[in-house]
Amino acid sequence: MNILKALLTIVRRRLLVLFIVGILAVGSQIAYAHYVYDEEFTYYTTTFPCVEGRSEISHGNGYGYAQSKVRSWRVLNFPDPIPPAYCSLKFDRPVNHLKAKVQVVRLPPGESTWQLCYNPGFSYNQSSGFVLYSSKTFTASTWCGAGDYGTWAFGYVKNNTWYGGEVWSGTHTLN
Repeated sequence: MNILKALLTIVRRRLLVLFIVGILAVGSQIAYAHYVYDEEFTYYTTTFPCVEGRSEISHGNGYGYAQSKVRSWRVLNFPDPIPPAYCSLKFDRPVNHLKAKVQVVRLPPGESTWQLCYNPGFSYNQSSGFVLYSSKTFTASTWCGAGDYGTWAFGYVKNNTWYGGEVWSGTHTLN
């Protein structure tokens, strides 16, 4: 009986150590995130198109990187009685029917007002496809100065008219 009790104690201790190491590993990845992003549907319908946007801000090559991505989807219909799968099939668009832009803002240390740091015009798809990226890699250590940065990603899909919207990346501190 004492041997069984001793084995159970050893197993419990090892499981506790593994649990703590696992928590520390996950916590360290969250605390030192290299990039921050959000991805969501900015236009959703039961017909088409569905427009998915993604916004990212990161350290990039060490000085900063921002990206906007737009993707176009359509409905996948099944025979009855299976319901359709909305926004699940790529919806290729011809040239100039996808547009995206990445806008970067900065909150300087100790301030409460965001400043516009980078605001290009829209990029348009140059070939048929369902996805378009717009990005900026900053090559100087002080693109707009130290502070918290965020990206507004704008993405639209044309299907007789423009559908879509913007996605906020969240904030990321860059020095």
